[in-house]
Amino acid sequence: EARILAALSDGTAYPLIHVQTGPRLGMTMERVVECVSSVGKNAGVQCPELTPDYVRHLLRWGLVEVDPGETGDTMRYQLLETETVVRSALDAAHKSGRRGQIVRRTLRISEVGRRLWGACRLSGE
Repeated sequence: EARILAALSDGTAYPLIHVQTGPRLGMTMERVVECVSSVGKNAGVQCPELTPDYVRHLLRWGLVEVDPGETGDTMRYQLLETETVVRSALDAAHKSGRRGQIVRRTLRISEVGRRLWGACRLSGE
């Protein structure tokens, strides 16, 4: 989680996606996969498959935030959409007669995260 916070500390925004499913007809959608992001791989975390868990934890602590818009880099979202967990969720929805939807978001460090990161940095770094 510290590596993720470090990767975000320079103000870089990362793509983040959720997968929702719902009935073919109707408006109700249920989130089945959340917080899939490339930030873990880019930050060099030991277990990149746990990135969604790390991001959720940082969100609970208010150290990161998810903006409703996209980062503007479509290719980075398309790469996330090929992740096994995303494809599996969409395939499962389709096989069960439900519709699947990918929701694109942006992950950033929050003001609280920025202040914490600044307070924890060692002088001279």
